[in-house]
Amino acid sequence: PRSRMVIEVLTVLALVFASGRCIDSLHGLWGVEAFSWWIAVPLTVFAGVGIINAVNMIDGVNGLSSGLCITCCAVFGVSFVMVGDVPNAVLAFSTVGALIPFFVHNVFGNHSRMFIGDAGTMVMGILLTWFSICTRSSADFMIGGRVLNPVALVLAVMSVPVFDTIRVMGMRMLRHKSPFLPDKTHLHHVFVSVGISHFITTVSEILIGVVVVAALVVSALCGAGADIQLYAV
Repeated sequence: PRSRMVIEVLTVLALVFASGRCIDSLHGLWGVEAFSWWIAVPLTVFAGVGIINAVNMIDGVNGLSSGLCITCCAVFGVSFVMVGDVPNAVLAFSTVGALIPFFVHNVFGNHSRMFIGDAGTMVMGILLTWFSICTRSSADFMIGGRVLNPVALVLAVMSVPVFDTIRVMGMRMLRHKSPFLPDKTHLHHVFVSVGISHFITTVSEILIGVVVVAALVVSALCGAGADIQLYAV
């Protein structure tokens, strides 16, 4: 885990300094707007490494990581269209198009079954990190004439892998174990342990993510400010 962590940190740093983008504003959340790169760069590295590992750790049943990433990239793609960010919208929808046939083979393939492995989840993790950085560095999103806070939007889109990883790692530390040691306490393990199939587990977790995004949208349409939108998520 140590060598992997170093590589992930260096990769996110390369992404930040090559693009000149990072998480340098909360867009009014808790009254905080832009802040210094001395804070922004470590925050971006922390968030990026967290997202990469969250996507990797969610890969426990067939179709789950790819299905969640299809959903996340689709929502990010729509949000980029809303602000006119065509290059990132094309990248997001291209990723959706690439993942759909993989998802079909991974879930339904008999002789053609594929598995994504660490290399696949790492690629998806860094793509979602990039989309998160670009979303947070964009202007506020408008929906129905209301402002949608970018920070709340990113957290809503990434809610299932991020909250599940935080919960699992927190439980490990409470039991005085390394947060990096694998176990079977993830949400998908809980589903499977009570007899739910891999496919229904995948669909259920995707629907949870969709409901969280819907809760954010409804809160924004009801006129909620940035803070309330985050709490709704």
